Amino acid sequence: MRFTMIFLVCLIAGCGRSVVPEVHNPALILSECPGFSERGKPPLVSGAECGSLAVAENPRKPDGEVVPLSILRLPAIHPAPLSDPLFIIVGGPGQSAVELAEQIFHTFEETRKYRDIVFLDQRGTGSSHPLECEGLAALGSKLTFSEQKPAIQNALRNCANQLGERYQFYTTPYAAEDLEQVRQALGYPTINIWSVSYGTRVALEYIRRYPQAVRTAVLDGVAPVAIALPWSAERDAFASLQRVNQQCADNTHCRLQYGDLVEQAQTVAVRLQQEPVNLTIKHPSTGLPYELEITHELFASALRMALYSRDLARLLPLAIHHSSAGDFHLLAALVALAEQRSGLSGISLGMHYTVLCNEDFPQYQAQNVQASEQFLLLSAVQTTREACEIWPRQPLAPEYFTAVESAVPTLLLSGARDPVTPPVWGEQVRAGLSKAKHAVAPGGHHSITFEGCTSRLIAQFIHTADIDALDISCVERILPLSPYYELHPETLADLAQQPGLEQQSDVEQKEGDD
Repeated sequence: MRFTMIFLVCLIAGCGRSVVPEVHNPALILSECPGFSERGKPPLVSGAECGSLAVAENPRKPDGEVVPLSILRLPAIHPAPLSDPLFIIVGGPGQSAVELAEQIFHTFEETRKYRDIVFLDQRGTGSSHPLECEGLAALGSKLTFSEQKPAIQNALRNCANQLGERYQFYTTPYAAEDLEQVRQALGYPTINIWSVSYGTRVALEYIRRYPQAVRTAVLDGVAPVAIALPWSAERDAFASLQRVNQQCADNTHCRLQYGDLVEQAQTVAVRLQQEPVNLTIKHPSTGLPYELEITHELFASALRMALYSRDLARLLPLAIHHSSAGDFHLLAALVALAEQRSGLSGISLGMHYTVLCNEDFPQYQAQNVQASEQFLLLSAVQTTREACEIWPRQPLAPEYFTAVESAVPTLLLSGARDPVTPPVWGEQVRAGLSKAKHAVAPGGHHSITFEGCTSRLIAQFIHTADIDALDISCVERILPLSPYYELHPETLADLAQQPGLEQQSDVEQKEGDD
């Protein structure tokens, strides 16, 4: 059950003033962070610092409750770092940047040669007074779908009651104010920002409020408040699945072995809606028995989550084809892996629902659910509506829902196959940014920072801050990965009769990263 809910993330040279930032706020405490493990590519340096900055939960009551904003700073390798660090803002909403640091910090190693890297847990996440919903997190995948709905609603009510009135101080505008307080406390005159998914919304709001404090911004998987999740998510997910299907149709191997993937997926969804399947497999990571009920909701959610990943999407043709034949073992393995990944990402569910129900839901609250599209009979809009009708809501200022206009140099990144933040949202945001460039990876899914040349491109952009001179052509050469195949004797015989097969295979082998 937790899986279904989580568905609902050139060489650097010195060119500026060199200064070692000083701590300007006595409420900020950073000290050696021995628990941080610097795994990854060299160069590795020691000196990671951990700490927190105490800020008022309600800015109008500075003497009231405080939120300790959890901070991890990785110092620049150069002994005289530049004064503008790179701040990392992650997604969810509800993810912890500090918890993800060990997994992603090496991606920014070029930038770190001359700049500090700062990971900040947004209020309500990680160790920054997380808004946890223990009742929701405790719901297991062994619940049948008929048992899930009342259990979720009861857990949501209990969590909302426990949060009381404090939920209203955990929306995106407060996160932007917190980021500014941390910048000032650390003594940085300006900062660079890398953000992903929902984190791009935080970055945009920060740019709106404090443009003078931002030197450059990188927005990967752009999710402005106008995206109104999940109103458009069904359409975007189906478009992503259609792209995978088209790739299969254009390839002789895939077309002969798997056929029309969309048609098969739709047939499976209808069949599962009529009669779910109970299944026990060995967990692909632990080897322990893993039980679940394969419903049409779970089937659609599993396919959607696989579409987030460039690697997992390679398995979709095989998983859909097996499911069409009544074999759900591979699909169950995908569910298990996705559930495990979502658990490791540390989503704070209270903060997750606070953002969705106060920022996204109000934009389509008055619209008929039937007017929204569905993804393989899955109505995420209806599911979110039911949750947000329980969750407490507080109106935000109308100007928050207007497009951001800015002259901050900004690099927008999108994957053409992204099922939740496709390029259309990056283009919408770019319309208000006078110094922006949008790089789209044809084979990219959700977040392309970690694909191909993108991390090097980001480092170059942060180094120069010159968006006009930035050559993004290498991102356009990040192509889709080839599907996984099962080659049976009869399949090989069919393939041998197809003209042009040898040439097509050579093209397949060239697909991939720049």
